[in-house]
Amino acid sequence: MTSLQDSARFATATGHFIARMRHDAVALARFRAGLRSGPPAVPEGLLSCAHKLAGASGIFDFPAVSALASALEDSIIEARAGRGTLAEVDANLTALIERIESE
Repeated sequence: MTSLQDSARFATATGHFIARMRHDAVALARFRAGLRSGPPAVPEGLLSCAHKLAGASGIFDFPAVSALASALEDSIIEARAGRGTLAEVDANLTALIERIESE
């Protein structure tokens, strides 16, 4: 396989990842709505979503998204351990959604 073919495949994969990020942003917005209107707890599935997004966005060279997803992940862990707040989770979640929407 030539490097041109490799580049084309990576570009295609990156395009698919951008679509995935946008899909994830919709899911993140639903998590945020649940965080704001539901019981005072981190919604189930949010930590997993943040973790996956942190790793994948790093692979596809979206370092700002990766850093924000990682910060969200950390804030969830801290909130669940009683060392952080749901407001911090909300703030990190909002920052991540806004960054994805700007990509």
